[in-house]
Amino acid sequence: MRRNLIITAAAALALIVPATASAAAPAAGSCVNPSGVATDANVSYHWTSRAGSWRVRPALATLVARTRPGAGGKAGVVSQRTVHTGVQAWYLVLDAKQVGAKCWLRLRLPAEPTSRGGWVDRDLLLAQKLAWQIEVDLSDRKVRVYQGAVLKLAKGVVIGASATPTPLTMPNEPFAMYDAKRGAATDFTGSWQLATTARSAVDPGLGRIGIHGRGGASLTQALGTAASHGCVRSDNATVDAMVRMMGLQGMLGAPMLVVA
Repeated sequence: MRRNLIITAAAALALIVPATASAAAPAAGSCVNPSGVATDANVSYHWTSRAGSWRVRPALATLVARTRPGAGGKAGVVSQRTVHTGVQAWYLVLDAKQVGAKCWLRLRLPAEPTSRGGWVDRDLLLAQKLAWQIEVDLSDRKVRVYQGAVLKLAKGVVIGASATPTPLTMPNEPFAMYDAKRGAATDFTGSWQLATTARSAVDPGLGRIGIHGRGGASLTQALGTAASHGCVRSDNATVDAMVRMMGLQGMLGAPMLVVA
């Protein structure tokens, strides 16, 4: 798979993450057509569907995300490393807006509340086109993985119980995959914990919502049931396949939708 990097700062930094087809770099500060497709300038980076996602990471240092493009208070922090496992962090781009000579990107942040987004100057970020999207359907209790518009995996899962439901995404506001940690197949959370930017809507103490495997006591709840504290539990073979397909670093920043 060929690399596709839009480097707007620190061009000498090397990235090793596989991506999709290449695209020409736009002028510094420009929101115009990063994909080379003639679309509206202010929605070029805008998340709309499975086939049109972008992710970014800080070029050099930790950045402050703002509540409004070009101004506003502090919405959160965009760090080079994830909070839990310290791997290279990637952030899903939700929207873009041109303000004067600057292009500002709205990013999905892994902070409370679960819908938190923040604006960052695109010239301070390294951007990359995404191909993957994860969808959790609460109606049929399945997780689906898409590469572009192509369905690559569909498997049954355990979703949140009625008292601790898996939070739904709002229209055009997907969560994002944020972190990943390897485990043992016999752990309660199985062979992988895949953390998202979502958090429990009913109990902040339950922490970050994730997609993870099953082992030990978690095997007592059958796939296709609503029995978790909000996380999505899958067979270890399913979560292993997700990591294998997308790559550990390749999945970070990918959109994750939860639909009813």
